[in-house]
Order: sequence, then structure tokens, then C-alpha cells
Amino acid sequence: MGSALPLLGGMASAASIDAETNTTMEALLAEQKAQTKNAEIAREAGAFNASRQQEDANQAYGTIRADVAASGTEQDSGNVFDILRQSHANAELDRLNILHGAELDAISSENRASGLARQIQSTRKVGEYRKIAALLGGAGGAVSQIPGESNAGSPRLRQTSDSGSRRSTGGGRYYSSEGY
Repeated sequence: MGSALPLLGGMASAASIDAETNTTMEALLAEQKAQTKNAEIAREAGAFNASRQQEDANQAYGTIRADVAASGTEQDSGNVFDILRQSHANAELDRLNILHGAELDAISSENRASGLARQIQSTRKVGEYRKIAALLGGAGGAVSQIPGESNAGSPRLRQTSDSGSRRSTGGGRYYSSEGY
């Protein structure tokens, strides 16, 4: 039973790592979906705001024309035409700035979503490696507790006091692999 404990511990660690990895990936996936939705909302809001700005500008043109007509000035005169043209140009710049800002927000959200997708993949891989390491550690611990298997794969060492091939393990004892 004693040699099974490390193996069970490794399996429990792997299960815990799996649960932690899944929780992290679910959180990252939720954030990725939110960022993708944010990009969509930014574009929709930009289109709405640009449309609203255009409506406000058209209303302002109508007010300017009405004021000009009420004043008795001809709308073809240079000053009035220049004012209308400049107002129209400013309104178009405002509309384009609104769309551009919305597109920048959308691209930023898409970039965050893309980074989260890469982070999800990385989290999955790291989780897999951590689970494998936990299982191997548990298996190694179990094997090391099996009688006669503690030095599996390495030459057996015997205590010696001769001056042959020796190495110190500390405390004045020498071990040699000769004779086996």
C-alpha cells in the first residue's frame, strides 16, 4: 500500500491541475467572447453615432439656410456658400472621426480577443505538461518505494575500504561499484 500512495498523490495532483486548467481556460474563453462582442458593439455604436452626427449636421444646414433666407441674403453669395461648404466639411470630418475612433476600439478589442485565444492554447499545453509531470512524479515515487527497485537502472554500490576505485559519500565511508 505504501508504494501506491505516491501514485495516488500524482493522480490527485493531475486531477487538480486539470480542474485548475479548465477553470482558467473557461475564464479566458469568456473574456475572449466578451472582447469579440465589444468589437461588434464598437462598430455598431460608431455607425449609429456617425449617422446621428450626420442628422444633426443636416438639421444645422437647414437652420443656416432658413436664417439666410430670412435675412434676405441670396444663398449663392460667396459668404453664405463658404459657410455652408465649411460646415459640411466639418460635419464630414466629425463623422469620419467617429467612425475611425469606433474602428480603433473594435480593432483593439479584436487584438485582445486574439491574444486571449493564444493564451487559451498556451494554458491548455502547460496544463497538459503539468499533468504529465505530476503523473510521472507519482509513478517515480511509487517505483522508488518498491523493495529492491530504489536504484533501478544504476549499478549497485557496496561499502569498501580498499583504495581501488572509490568515491566518498561523506562521513568517511567509501562506496565502489567494482565486484558487482
